[in-house]
Amino acid sequence: MMTTLTPYRHPTTLSEVHALIAARESESLHLEFKASEALVRGKLDEISKDISAFANSDGGVIIYGIVENDHCAESVDEGLSNEDRNHKEWIENKIQSNVAPKLLGLRITEIALSESRFIYAVSVPASDRGPHQDRHTHRYYKRHNFKCAPMEDYEIRDVRNRQIALPPLISVRIDIVQGQLLQFCVENVGTYSATDVEFQFSERLKWEHGEPKPLSRGIKTLPPKRLLSFFYGVGVWLGTDKIVQDFSVEVSYFHQGEGKRLTETFHMDLQSLLGTLQESTALEQHAKRLEDALGKTTKTLDRIAHYLSGIENIANPSGMAISHSSLRGLAAIYNGDQTGWPLYEPSQCSWQVFQEVLEIDTNLATKLYQFFTWPNQEQKLKAIDGANEELLAKLQRHFRISPDVLD
Repeated sequence: MMTTLTPYRHPTTLSEVHALIAARESESLHLEFKASEALVRGKLDEISKDISAFANSDGGVIIYGIVENDHCAESVDEGLSNEDRNHKEWIENKIQSNVAPKLLGLRITEIALSESRFIYAVSVPASDRGPHQDRHTHRYYKRHNFKCAPMEDYEIRDVRNRQIALPPLISVRIDIVQGQLLQFCVENVGTYSATDVEFQFSERLKWEHGEPKPLSRGIKTLPPKRLLSFFYGVGVWLGTDKIVQDFSVEVSYFHQGEGKRLTETFHMDLQSLLGTLQESTALEQHAKRLEDALGKTTKTLDRIAHYLSGIENIANPSGMAISHSSLRGLAAIYNGDQTGWPLYEPSQCSWQVFQEVLEIDTNLATKLYQFFTWPNQEQKLKAIDGANEELLAKLQRHFRISPDVLD
């Protein structure tokens, strides 16, 4: 189906091409017709010039395979055979290697006339990363009526200023949380919604719990200031083959504020995070913990002073601001019943809680945190490396564990 989000129509089927001909569609600022032979004979270097002119103007489409008469679509020609050359790949390489900077949003559709012959629709949106130069002539071109024309100096400056008026919406990055967890983050940092968000990775990434569906299927709408985080790994995996550490992410989305589709590329080099996992020295961290502890103690003393007046109320059954469940737990422990203390909810606990309560190392604590934070219905606790019978018994003693994850 031809898009309505741009000022031009990009045909994807032969019936849509025939509709253009039936309507005697005319060439315009956004549309040009060329014979299929233009791709194999004549001035082949004009392909990059024509497409860069559309990008520097308001975007547009060239249909290779339409015979025109007085700038109007008249018929479909014989098309090109794909037996000797992959024309779609050749067109893209020809354009991208001869236009600087590289065009984003370039779209090429191969439309079948028969099993072996094809025509081609090539389009590009108005660029917000221009102006784009034709490498053959070292000049900048614009679209003027039915043809390309060299750009004036002021027009080049206008195109260069487009990126000032159109700030990007999407940010993709790797964040470090809880001291060592690596999270893949997608955030809308703008003030408009980003719709039809699609992701393309230069490498196939390794995900501990499978590739997140929002990344594989795309995101229909990402509202302003919305942050999506996905577990990617832990700091100790850096420098190993557990995760891909050098890759690029191409993000394409429709900018609701400007009514245009944008494409941004983000490069991730996780090796650069190696020196940033510890943000301060051990002494500074100890001082910070001491400062926080003193602050909490002060607040606790203030609360005690505030509630001491409640002790005067002789009707208070305990005389202390302790919940009923806590009193029951303390009473059970006092009477020798270690099972009376309330169980922890594992999905609400950090990896530090697992490490402290179960007396285990950081790596195993992190695996338990991942297991309960991002549950996988097919995975069982016993499948975790290091989850022996003693550990499982401790888990059931201190945490609220569902039987489903044990069997």
